[in-house]
Amino acid sequence: VNSDEDKEDINPPTELYAYHATSS
Repeated sequence: VNSDEDKEDINPPTELYAYHATSS
């Protein structure tokens, strides 16, 4: 298991955040 992958999963992607904000 790559640590990088885990880090990406833990860190919330900005794009996803923006998408949620627009959806709200």
